[in-house]
Amino acid sequence: MQTTGGFAAFRRLNRRRVLILTYHRFAETEIEGRVSAAQFSAHLEFLKANYRVLPLAEIVENLREGKSLPDNAAAITIDDGYKDVYDVAFPVLKQFQIPATVFVITDFLDRKCWLWTDKARVLAANTKLAEVEFENSKFNLNGAVSRKSLASKINEHLKRLPDEEKEKRLEDLQKSFEVDLTELPAPEFSAINWNEAKEMDANGVAIESHTVAHPILTNVSDERLRFELIESKRRLGEILGREANLFCYPNGGFNERAKNLVAEAGYKAAVTTEIGFNDFDSDLFSLKRTDAQPALIDFEQYASGFELAKTSLRKLSQYRER
Repeated sequence: MQTTGGFAAFRRLNRRRVLILTYHRFAETEIEGRVSAAQFSAHLEFLKANYRVLPLAEIVENLREGKSLPDNAAAITIDDGYKDVYDVAFPVLKQFQIPATVFVITDFLDRKCWLWTDKARVLAANTKLAEVEFENSKFNLNGAVSRKSLASKINEHLKRLPDEEKEKRLEDLQKSFEVDLTELPAPEFSAINWNEAKEMDANGVAIESHTVAHPILTNVSDERLRFELIESKRRLGEILGREANLFCYPNGGFNERAKNLVAEAGYKAAVTTEIGFNDFDSDLFSLKRTDAQPALIDFEQYASGFELAKTSLRKLSQYRER
């Protein structure tokens, strides 16, 4: 499979820079917000033809040691560790013999928690109320679109709160929305189990840290931050029989304090949600990534750097118009 002509030029332009792709959810068929098995197969076929996909750990080690990397080096990362990673993505990765890294939330795999962002989605989707008011906005819940809009509004609000306040707000919303969230997530929002994690880790899909319970690290104390870093690393080592060396900031939230404590906890590198490429001058504790768009034409556009260049030009134009 060859790249689209215009995007190929950008791929050549960025060939000495490292592309790190970000995935979250997968599905057997095309579903909004997820990458289908067929789309993922198309992505991997394209990557195999046009990139050199390496384990993220290998890329990090080369960047740390100043060792050369092949042109068009790329890595695949998958955040959170949902069950569909094992059911949908893992078989496709094995088929194409392409490595990847999955950043998991250890309490999620231990069945002690589920992602708070999913709680907001479940609350909005399952309330029987026809209308709700949230943060001075009224939502007429007359369909899937309005419910998704409400969930997005809730999550945007929760991201700004200190972690303890966020949890209290979620408890209050359960009462006001008249929705009882069970101890464990519904199957749609469930995690892989540790046997599946170990199987993937032994077969080219490395399991690395995404904290214990997925708080936004800029919203927690030093003590809680250290716990999230050290305990997740310890738990992964206990299960996998090897040290976890890579970290992913939940929701992309990080600052200098978080970076310093990630390094202090013994990790070798950390990835963000900041969009862009990486090279030997990159900060290993704030590596940039690129969202893997489901449709192949969009995937090519983002992976090549074309979309990044377009966004940069737009911002430059807006700045000059001030």
